[in-house]
Amino acid sequence: MNPSEFLQKYKQVPKVGALVDQLKSSDKIQLGLSGMAGSAISVVAAAAYRSVPKPFVFILSSREAAAYFFNDLENLLEEKDLPYEKRNIFLFPSSYKKPYETPDVDNANVLLRSEVINRLSSETRKFIVVTHPDALTEKIVARKVLKKNTLTLHQDENTSVDFILELLLEYGFYRVDFVVEPGQFSLRGGIVDVFSYSNDFPFRIEIMGDQVESLRTFNPESQISLEKLKKITILPDISQMTSKYEKEDFFSMLPSHTVFWNDDTFFAKERIQNAFDAAAHIFSTLTSGVKHSTPEELFIDGEAFLSKISEFSLVEFRRHYLTAEGETDFDFHFSPQPSFNKNFEILIKNLTEKTIKGFTNFILSDNPRQVSRIHSIFEIVAQEKQQDGYFKHQTLPISLHEGFID
Repeated sequence: MNPSEFLQKYKQVPKVGALVDQLKSSDKIQLGLSGMAGSAISVVAAAAYRSVPKPFVFILSSREAAAYFFNDLENLLEEKDLPYEKRNIFLFPSSYKKPYETPDVDNANVLLRSEVINRLSSETRKFIVVTHPDALTEKIVARKVLKKNTLTLHQDENTSVDFILELLLEYGFYRVDFVVEPGQFSLRGGIVDVFSYSNDFPFRIEIMGDQVESLRTFNPESQISLEKLKKITILPDISQMTSKYEKEDFFSMLPSHTVFWNDDTFFAKERIQNAFDAAAHIFSTLTSGVKHSTPEELFIDGEAFLSKISEFSLVEFRRHYLTAEGETDFDFHFSPQPSFNKNFEILIKNLTEKTIKGFTNFILSDNPRQVSRIHSIFEIVAQEKQQDGYFKHQTLPISLHEGFID
């Protein structure tokens, strides 16, 4: 059973179908989900996303929770191994640990943020963004500024090496012998290698005369080409642009029909307010002669967050803060997975009892070797129990499929 077949089973659940119908509505809606446990919200949301023609933004309580949730969705929607150009699921983290201190900027997170901002500013496809409160408090470069400072190239387009190099230097890229990280470019004859801040791999641009002959990504370690492209987008370091140009909040980049899914809206508001207050305190202690942007120019506060998010449709799936009492429309009655403490006999007994009650059992893993190992252990335990007469009138309640055991 593959992830698509698994999600299809959830799409057939009446409550999921009713949730999808609500989300498809053209009206702004506020829904509360209850009875969620474990990764249930990931599965329900992934199943809904397949049928709802709208962007989804998920706000988890912390960076770690967002990363786990993102990993769940990558696997369920089968995007884990896709290149950036084909992805529709993105992680939007905070770019630094402490405001106003350049050494604390996380370059990897800057790249992830750039990928999201680039997609929001240039694409109309539906998407999923997974984020957390600390990331939302940071303002981003305004859409019009980003468009002005982005280089887009198409295959067969008329251009020159000199023009590309001039723009790269203007955007803050620096020349090296071999590119290995975002912000670098190299030149060999009519071939320009450049590592954009909005892509997982660098681009190789081949210019023949005054025309783009080919565009492709390549592995910077092996120099081997990965994929031919018809179009590329080269984005500079937006974290450096933030201090120089007009900024706007993350919400301003989103289509009006975006649906927000919040873990805990009240906690998010408090977390964003605390981050704003911390930035304001640091700003008040700065003594350098360098002029810094004010906290109001760089961040939003808790009240602004509530005001902005109230403009969109909202699904709250843990603590209901904006949805009124009694407005919880969907109670899924999920229960936490029991603790088996690596005791497979107890696990098999639980699966058997669930089967007798009419449940279908699924054990999920993104590692085929782990699935094979679990299945082998089950067979060994089942043989031992069958010898003891445990399965005299019933069979082991699992069978092996690629990707899942059910």
